[in-house]
Amino acid sequence: MDTERISDFFRSNYLYLIGSFLYFLLAVAMLGGTWQAFWICLLLYAASMGLAVSPLGESLMRILNHIRPVETRQEREYLFPLFEDVYQTSKENFSGLGYIDLYIQDTMAVNACAVDSHTIAVTKGAIETFSEDELKGILFHEIAHIYYGHTTMSILAIIGNGFFSIFVLIARILMVFLDALSRSSESGIGHFIVSLCRLILDMTVFVFTLLFNIIFAINSRDGEYLADKFAHANGYGQELVDALYILQRMSLGDNANLIARMTASHPRISKRIMNLENYLGMERERQP
Repeated sequence: MDTERISDFFRSNYLYLIGSFLYFLLAVAMLGGTWQAFWICLLLYAASMGLAVSPLGESLMRILNHIRPVETRQEREYLFPLFEDVYQTSKENFSGLGYIDLYIQDTMAVNACAVDSHTIAVTKGAIETFSEDELKGILFHEIAHIYYGHTTMSILAIIGNGFFSIFVLIARILMVFLDALSRSSESGIGHFIVSLCRLILDMTVFVFTLLFNIIFAINSRDGEYLADKFAHANGYGQELVDALYILQRMSLGDNANLIARMTASHPRISKRIMNLENYLGMERERQP
């Protein structure tokens, strides 16, 4: 991995790393905050991450996301040459890109996604809606998510959230058990203390969950802009703009509340279009 790519990786994933580190510290604290708890959590994180990025983990992610191989002759003849062009161009302009396989999601929703470390999927809706060049712009965008490690970091965040949720569930089960014991005693002090602890736990979980969701959403939105820039750097900025205009016309608008906007994983399509058009405008100004 070259220096520029390392720099881009940390610059585009630093919030994921901070959030995942906070998740790790919370897990250690909930296990007692000892060195033994630290090493147990480190082992659990390493094993989970190793499984997630392994071929087995990636196959499982494809199943969970209802992703299938490119199978029919028409699919192969249309998609493989198109994807190969995008992939080879990306490798020429951005060294260090590993192998990536193309898959399909059988839904008419107009979408594409990057999964784990080696998988990109396009929906049947995207294939039917976009022109070849527009679809190439979309594919460059998805390859960028793998190149910059966005998909890997999102898995790390999911693992952290999973452990946090498990420990919270264990704590809540313990609270229910203690509450049952306190109700059986004649004194009401024990029940009051347990109820207060449950309230503090619920408030703490709500605050931390919201905080983590906001952190990861900010990182995800920044990653979308960087992936758009990747498509532009490979010569398909205008084609991606054209595809985004199509998505904008299909959009129902943004009427989400404040919290939903703060935790949204994608920026408004109009902002993405604006950024790309700024890149294209600056490029035209530089031309003699």
